[in-house]
Amino acid sequence: MPRWSQIVAILKESFSFAISNLRNNLLRTLLSMLAIIIGIFTIISILSFISSLNKNIRNSVNQLGGDIVYIQKWPWLFQNDYPWWKFVNRPEVSYNEYQLLEKKSVSSESVAMVMGIYGKTIASADNQVKNIYIAAVTFNYPVMSEMKIQEGRFFTENEVITASSKIILGSRIAELLFPDENPIGKTVKLLNKKYVVIGVLEKKGGGLSFDDTDNLVFIPITNARQLFGSNTKNLDATIKAKSKGNIEIEDFEDEIRGIMRSIRRLQPSDEDNFALNRASFISEKLNDIFRSLSLMGWIIAAFSILVGGFGTANIMFVSVKERTFLIGIEKALGAPRYFILAQFLGESVILCLIGGLIGLLLVIILIFIANQLQDDITLFLSVNNILIGIGLSTFIGVVAGFIPSYQASHLDPIEAIRNTF
Repeated sequence: MPRWSQIVAILKESFSFAISNLRNNLLRTLLSMLAIIIGIFTIISILSFISSLNKNIRNSVNQLGGDIVYIQKWPWLFQNDYPWWKFVNRPEVSYNEYQLLEKKSVSSESVAMVMGIYGKTIASADNQVKNIYIAAVTFNYPVMSEMKIQEGRFFTENEVITASSKIILGSRIAELLFPDENPIGKTVKLLNKKYVVIGVLEKKGGGLSFDDTDNLVFIPITNARQLFGSNTKNLDATIKAKSKGNIEIEDFEDEIRGIMRSIRRLQPSDEDNFALNRASFISEKLNDIFRSLSLMGWIIAAFSILVGGFGTANIMFVSVKERTFLIGIEKALGAPRYFILAQFLGESVILCLIGGLIGLLLVIILIFIANQLQDDITLFLSVNNILIGIGLSTFIGVVAGFIPSYQASHLDPIEAIRNTF
């Protein structure tokens, strides 16, 4: 008999016995498979959540720009004891520093600035929205982000220079202020000053974002200076410098550091009184976090998988016991050991695969329901995680079924037939 025919015969017989086991001993088999189902469901659910969270956060991090240096008061330090006392007395970056940096930097493709403040109220003739974020920006701010204008336009350079009373609304704020009309050209009131709406930002929707433009408004940065004067204590000020394409980010950062130290007249022995932040700082920390989360997921699932392995081994020992006579007949008729071994091993793998596929089906159902109930994170089941589920089920089947299969393949045919009666 050709080898491929033997393989087909073994698989066919293994599948037949596995289905027979499931049908004839449904409750016992399902209870033994339950741990496999729970284990695969647990680990794939956790891995899918981690993958989805990872992708959503990294998409947001990518929006920060890998070629952008953020000049700020506070450094992006990711540690348990943040030494805030070292930085609290640092000055905020200023508009004058932005202008000087833009003029002196030769490696910058563009330099922009944003000054922001939370907790303000904006009102139209009929509606108002509380606790909004005001972002006062330079005209070239869109170069630094992926935001898009849905209606209208962004500020011109002249509108920023002249502190024009123009405003751009986030999509959610536009919907709340002007639910039944086009906001463009309408007047709103912000901090006791009237502004004309010239643009509405494209809706981003739910998600984990470092730049939630749905719930903010943009005004020219020169307006912020008029509104708040020199009192920048409660303002979150950031200068963003984007490097030219042929410049290494480390070299670019060194240039920015040198210019800022010169602007602030720092001596060579003085420490920087500003922070240079990059998106890569977040990415590096995320790698550590997601590695830890994945490890925790595997540890949690390992207990269910271990119990499932013992359950499968128990089923296979019982199956060998129940079919001792058939094994004896097969061996008496000349069936080789590997045929018996492969037959029972295949049955074990098939039972575990059925449990694994049920676990994957439950994950798909869970993800579908979760995506319907929330839109902060778009959950998905990747092909990689499906393959992990199938591979893990196969591995459990092989490990759990090997000893019973080996025992069956080494039965003495005479003893097997005689002990049945």
